[in-house]
Amino acid sequence: MEANLIRSLKIIIFAFLLSAATVFSGWVSLPAFANVYGNTNVIKDLQRDATFNAEDYPDKADDYSIKVLQVAESDKNELYLYTYQPCQKTTYLIATDVNMSLSATADGTKLYELIIVNTNGVFAKYLVKGLTVNASKERYYNITSVYRKWDDALDGEIENNNTGSKKAFAVGKVIKATTENGKKNYVCEPAYTVDIIDPYSDYLIYTDFNSLPAISSIRYNFEKLGFIDAHYIAFSTDWEIDRLKNATVTYQQRTGNGYYNTFLGFDCGGDLTYSNPQTGYAYPTYYEKVENSGNFWDSGTKFSYSWDRIQTVSAFIASEENLTDETKNNLSGKQWVIRFLETKRTQTETGVLGYKKYETNFTKVDSVGVLRLEFETDGICYNLGTVSDLVNGDGNPGNADKVDGQNFWDWLVAVTGVPAWVWITLAVIIPLAIALSVLSIFFPVVRVILRSVGKGLWLIISFPFRMLGKAIKAISERRAAAKAKPKAKPAKRKTAKKPKTKSKATKKGGKK
Repeated sequence: MEANLIRSLKIIIFAFLLSAATVFSGWVSLPAFANVYGNTNVIKDLQRDATFNAEDYPDKADDYSIKVLQVAESDKNELYLYTYQPCQKTTYLIATDVNMSLSATADGTKLYELIIVNTNGVFAKYLVKGLTVNASKERYYNITSVYRKWDDALDGEIENNNTGSKKAFAVGKVIKATTENGKKNYVCEPAYTVDIIDPYSDYLIYTDFNSLPAISSIRYNFEKLGFIDAHYIAFSTDWEIDRLKNATVTYQQRTGNGYYNTFLGFDCGGDLTYSNPQTGYAYPTYYEKVENSGNFWDSGTKFSYSWDRIQTVSAFIASEENLTDETKNNLSGKQWVIRFLETKRTQTETGVLGYKKYETNFTKVDSVGVLRLEFETDGICYNLGTVSDLVNGDGNPGNADKVDGQNFWDWLVAVTGVPAWVWITLAVIIPLAIALSVLSIFFPVVRVILRSVGKGLWLIISFPFRMLGKAIKAISERRAAAKAKPKAKPAKRKTAKKPKTKSKATKKGGKK
């Protein structure tokens, strides 16, 4: 109770501050850059503001962010955007896109491509591509965030099997432009944003082999198969959201087709081609439910799947029985899942004796991010732009092993408990032995070669055993010879006698 009360008070206070910021702070006047064109220098444009001081924007070699200073409409109805990039003197960076709506709210926000015009020190000037200034009396530029290309050396590597596509930096400004008596005026007020924390892009694959989800690569018939790729993004936010009502999701898609080869489950290369990427947008809502049922493409097999567009992570995991442990680990700690797109995939498999060729058509989805969220917290509804990095998935479905069968041996080991090298050896030796046996029947020379090779192999394989046998035989013979030889009697030891005392010699028969 106490925790809920504290939370409610925090929400009420924040809502009050949000309203107060709008009412009391008012709009801050910004300088008007008259006669702005593509060939004017960024620093000269900025210096038209009497309050601009370049020394207020120091060089910072270790700050890789991009900060939006101002926008300006040209007399040719173009829109230019000016940035402060602290590390620009030492690390040259280019902004690529801006997340912006043309209204006072975040509704209709989308990505606009930026084209670099020129730079000067830490300042840069960009043309907003594809935007023509409208003729209304009031024009709004609600800028949520600005992007540049992701750089692992600057931004770090993502640890959840995703890779970074573009890095987002918060802006949070609503700029209103008006024209009176031929003069342009700009005023600005802050806008609140939502941080998208640790986004994770992935997809699930649904096939007619639903009973074998973990080994979807194993096929017992060589025919054309149909798949559904259901793409989603999971994330957390820096807001406490009770109910996520709807969202705007951006992505890039490319159609891919071609073939690839495997032998004994190992990738042997192939040729896959992709179309040019196309930016897409999805607008999922919490009450929308996706239902797929009928027949697979070019197949009579029936299927039936359904899911909610927006779910909590816990509900998402509970609804999917076949998520891999790796996918569950990647989802750990996140709050929300948005299933924003379904695409087709077809695959034809042919092969023999461990070799397989896969011909496939599919849609590759990359650069996924959330641009806007409408949500409810303690009965208060918010509709805010989001600061979300754009990320790429690893290309493997989150509810099955790789579609091309590269994990077949892992599955076989898990089922039998026999090491993979044993299965691979058998898979090589048995087909080879059968093939050579058949050839030896029709080609005598093959039989002769096999005999020679067999003898050579036997000599090589048996060599250490023969050497060991000879050594054992030699030891045995020495022991046997030692046992057969009679033992010699030991010689008696002679004891030295004491010499006798000689008597004096006497000559015979005579006297002296």
